[in-house]
Amino acid sequence: MIKITPSEILDLISKISDKSFKELLGDVVLFLVKNTNSDIGSAYVVDEKNRKFDIVAVVEKSQNTYIFKEVKDSYLGIEEGIVGWVYRNRTIYISDDNIADKYYKPLLKETSSEITAPVVCKNKVIAILNLENSKKENYSKEDIETLNTVATLLSPILSKLIEQRKEFLDKIYYKVLSEIRAISQEIRDLEKTYRLIMNILVSEIDIHRGMILIVENNSKTLNIKVSYGFPESKVRNTTYKIGEGIVGEVAKTSKAISIPNIWEEKRFLNKTQVKRDRSKIISFFANPIVFSDKLIGVITIEKEYTDEHEFSMLEKLMASISDTIALNVMHYLVRENERKKLLQENEELKTKLYEKYSVNQIVGISSKMLEVFKMIDTISNTDSTVLILGESGTGKELVAKSIHYNSPRKSGPFVSLNCAAIPESLLESELFGYKKGAFTGATSDKKGKIELADGGTLFLDEIGDLALPLQAKLLRTLQEKEVEPIGGQPFKVDVRIIAATNKNLEELVKNGLFRLDLFYRINVITIELPPLRERKEDIPILVEKFVEKFSKKHSKPIKKIHKSFIDSLINYHWPGNVRELENTIERCVILSEEGELSVELLPNHIRQNLEPPAQYINIIQEYIKQKVSTENDNLYGKIISPIEEMLIKEVLDKTSYNKLKASKILGINRNTLSAYIKKYNI
Repeated sequence: MIKITPSEILDLISKISDKSFKELLGDVVLFLVKNTNSDIGSAYVVDEKNRKFDIVAVVEKSQNTYIFKEVKDSYLGIEEGIVGWVYRNRTIYISDDNIADKYYKPLLKETSSEITAPVVCKNKVIAILNLENSKKENYSKEDIETLNTVATLLSPILSKLIEQRKEFLDKIYYKVLSEIRAISQEIRDLEKTYRLIMNILVSEIDIHRGMILIVENNSKTLNIKVSYGFPESKVRNTTYKIGEGIVGEVAKTSKAISIPNIWEEKRFLNKTQVKRDRSKIISFFANPIVFSDKLIGVITIEKEYTDEHEFSMLEKLMASISDTIALNVMHYLVRENERKKLLQENEELKTKLYEKYSVNQIVGISSKMLEVFKMIDTISNTDSTVLILGESGTGKELVAKSIHYNSPRKSGPFVSLNCAAIPESLLESELFGYKKGAFTGATSDKKGKIELADGGTLFLDEIGDLALPLQAKLLRTLQEKEVEPIGGQPFKVDVRIIAATNKNLEELVKNGLFRLDLFYRINVITIELPPLRERKEDIPILVEKFVEKFSKKHSKPIKKIHKSFIDSLINYHWPGNVRELENTIERCVILSEEGELSVELLPNHIRQNLEPPAQYINIIQEYIKQKVSTENDNLYGKIISPIEEMLIKEVLDKTSYNKLKASKILGINRNTLSAYIKKYNI
């Protein structure tokens, strides 16, 4: 027996604290073998996903030298041997006679005594240390205490390494997802987009092989469109029938399949007949590309298994990637394959959607609103988080209610909270609630909005105004599905989050005012509501809706609406959007006489918007006459382009080149403004 002092153990811990997982455990095993008179020492890392222990370090004493050994099998079943017993019972195990011990299983060779200790973190075994000797009853009380002390001191170090690993994997997840979402936004060439996605997976997460398979022309067969790591001759004619193998099963069920170790999976067909290194554990991920119950295809990747943390990250990443591809590919397919049917479908859709959403006061026949209605119809039956973007007054809360009341959660509560309307000091208690005695004045428990929305939907309006500390707390609610009231313990909740904002969250993220991880959490599905100036064809039916509403409310029946009244409304730019239009119609109904709505009832600022002053009209007319008399080609461009360029330059100067402000003043969206800037090289 060798007496080890506490200072020697602490010295060991300080030397290994900045090493990698494997190096750290190797040094610990070597130290223990040297200082406990052991013949063999080993360290195991728990892999719950594969139900096994990874043998990461083995040291053998041979003629007063210590050798790191390779073992034939680099892993052990999670139920096997004394190590398995220690894992199940989470306590140290001592065997004074291995031959008589029913749990004993030799590692390098048969030994006579053994002690094994778990490294436990947060009530969970993360690693196991094992020492063996050729003599029976070899280990003393001091040896056992040494092993136990080392295992205890190792716990926070290994725990820190695991957390660092998770943080690193989180960064990879968000980076890859961000890059794939960026290239998928505007698909022009499907196959090129698929190749770019595969290239990102190769460069960022080092996949060994990957495929994107597509169902074409509603067939029952999946064809390989893009692949990596497969010889061209192998994939050229390889197809999968729906239901055939793992890929076919994913296509048939629309459910993802993730396999930690393909060698243990009988369904893995290897139809491409690629040779793989059987000495390595290879993981396989297959995810359906599905949009609104329509199967588009399947995406698969293979990668050498590293640990359960990376495996879990890849599961989550592949699910997000397949959803992103599905959404953007479906938009592309709709544009390309249904162009000829669009008019007929729009007419049918107008009727159905008007009937469906008029109860929630959402009306519209414009193409942009029809896209909104389609999106609402698609996502209502899901539980995904939704982000609604739009200027003030565009009807974000009405859309949120429409999603809720057409979803399986419609019998649950719909709770709304405006993050900009409540002071930051009160917003935390309003959102998360508090317990009695949590602070001065907390005389009783108060449920927060999240808890009140349990079983239903929580609508967070103006989420861009949420303070950073509250963003972190909300992120935990989204990730863990639990809420922690002030002064209380966290508990599980079942809430669907729908958020809305009139701000540019991506800009807020760049400026450090909004968390990137929260942005990705709430930006699963995005609905952009157009401003009223971009959907003016909807103004007549909105007017009709509001006239009906306010004539009943104020008992003033309206029999006639003058055409000039409607024309005036259409010509106005509506900075306050639908809300401003609604207030204007209510005013006109109240002021109306003899049941008629005429231009005279409109506020001055709307009437004055009808036409420019006469002197400007005369100047423009003279300019146009001059050009018409002297120019013979490209007349439109020669007249309009200079005016267009001057206007955009003036507005950009006025707003200090703030594109968001400039686009609002001009009454066009940011993408259109960017195109003009590029066109005129401003």
